[in-house]
Amino acid sequence: MNQLIQRYEKDLEYFQCKHLRYPVIILIDNDDGAKSIINTVKKKFNICISHETTKPFYPLCHNLYLVKIPEGDKLNKPTSDIEDLFDAKWLKTKIDGKSLNRSNNPCRENEYGKQIFATRVILPNVDKIDFSRFTKLLDRLVGVLDHYKAP
Repeated sequence: MNQLIQRYEKDLEYFQCKHLRYPVIILIDNDDGAKSIINTVKKKFNICISHETTKPFYPLCHNLYLVKIPEGDKLNKPTSDIEDLFDAKWLKTKIDGKSLNRSNNPCRENEYGKQIFATRVILPNVDKIDFSRFTKLLDRLVGVLDHYKAP
């Protein structure tokens, strides 16, 4: 993602015909894992983003936007990641006796990863899951769509 952000403007120069009809949205968790992306955005575009900033989206250049997962509860957990938008019930689901590893670190033998979570927990239960916690995130994405005006 950092390379995309750093090179986006320069890479667009190679195209004579730029049909930038739609925004390109980079979605990041609002946690420490996003530090390098946040630093890149600050250096490249002089835009300050932190766990506490609450803008719904950040226009970077051309049709490139950054959206972060909505902020966490400031008292208990100021950071947030996309998994926080699911009820704890789903996050605690065991598969073959294994627990969800929410980090990006390799899974230990008693853990399963995010792809397994998506395909074996979320997908089969999509009709039972309350997705209302995703409303703020979806509002941010709609905000980008409303904000962007194609050339």
